Amino acid sequence: MKEQEANSFFLLAGFRVNHLVETPNQYMNIHNSVCDMYIEDANNNHAYAIKLINNLKFIIEKPWWLVFTDFGVFKIGWRKRVIEISWRLIDTVIVGEDITKDDVTKSNSYIHAYGNAKAVEYLTRIRLLLDEEDTDETE
Repeated sequence: MKEQEANSFFLLAGFRVNHLVETPNQYMNIHNSVCDMYIEDANNNHAYAIKLINNLKFIIEKPWWLVFTDFGVFKIGWRKRVIEISWRLIDTVIVGEDITKDDVTKSNSYIHAYGNAKAVEYLTRIRLLLDEEDTDETE
């Protein structure tokens, strides 16, 4: 995911983005990729080399981002087929079911979005929930 793409998701969802910091791909890291593939393909050096190259390309081309907002820090990045949005670094509890009833992987600290439009949709809902919480605290 490019920085501009990550930034645009949050801006379209109505967040004020203070800054972004690139972080290594959280789904696939170099050490685990090499170890897993070596075990899988120890007898087939050619297949091992192709998998290693593909995985390294994925890791390099798809970094994740720490997105600093007025609500706190989010983490966002591509897994293989989904965008993971994490709010683990925010003190507010947001229940995945409050974000969407879609049949996606979700918890109280992250959600998977199948594509850009869903990422913006879920981030918008998260922002609205955070706005509600912020309003409740000031009343």
